[in-house]
Amino acid sequence: MGGLGYFDKCESGIPTEFGVRAQYLARRGWAEFDGNAISDDEWAFAMTVQFFKMSAILQGVYKRSLQGNASSSKGGLMLEATK
Repeated sequence: MGGLGYFDKCESGIPTEFGVRAQYLARRGWAEFDGNAISDDEWAFAMTVQFFKMSAILQGVYKRSLQGNASSSKGGLMLEATK
């Protein structure tokens, strides 16, 4: 499974990590630089949890592909995405 590599993320509308963080804080009702904004350590922990969740989902998709009941024929490729 390939990554985005040299894909131009800005032109595609995919936000940067800073953009995602700003959206997260805005949806929580926090401004980026007020006293309630999360610390860099809290942000790193939140991102770690998200990557762990995504890994678990991809592992499940891969396992279902081995059992023959994946919803996509590409399920077998998901193992590489978790490495």
